[in-house]
Amino acid sequence: MINIVFAFQMAIFVLLLLGECLSAFGSPTLQDPTHSMTLDSKTASSAWRAFSLIEVLVVVAVIGVMAAIALPALQSLSDQSQDAQDQRNAQNIAQVSSALKNLGVDHVKLDGEGGVLATAELLTEGVVVPHGPFQGELFAVRAMDEDAITGAVRFLEIMDRSGDLWVVYTGPDK
Repeated sequence: MINIVFAFQMAIFVLLLLGECLSAFGSPTLQDPTHSMTLDSKTASSAWRAFSLIEVLVVVAVIGVMAAIALPALQSLSDQSQDAQDQRNAQNIAQVSSALKNLGVDHVKLDGEGGVLATAELLTEGVVVPHGPFQGELFAVRAMDEDAITGAVRFLEIMDRSGDLWVVYTGPDK
């Protein structure tokens, strides 16, 4: 977060510096060094000074430094966003698994059958309740692609209590 604030401060500094350069070099009333008189507007327009190569290179270098500072911060934000999405997907899988466990529906694949990953894939396809008040109802997690399932599995594990198996959300400190 500090890198982003620093990058914005640098951007403001460069814009202010660029504004100062433009105002200094773009003044329509220039003094002729050989004559101590002010040039008229017709001569002044042709006497405007352009940016030198060094000035342009300095501005490009400063922008490059700002980009180098900002890119890791933006990548970090992207990673944090992906982790948050994976955690939410894991919570959704755990909720559906818990509901199925409470209904007495066997849905967990053991480690020999693919474990948590296979169970998560099954829950994204959906499980039909075979008996009870929800008989015939489909319990499913919204459709996820393989990357989303793999990301969510990082935050899940199989819980076994007295023969009841279900998938639980373990959180980011797994």
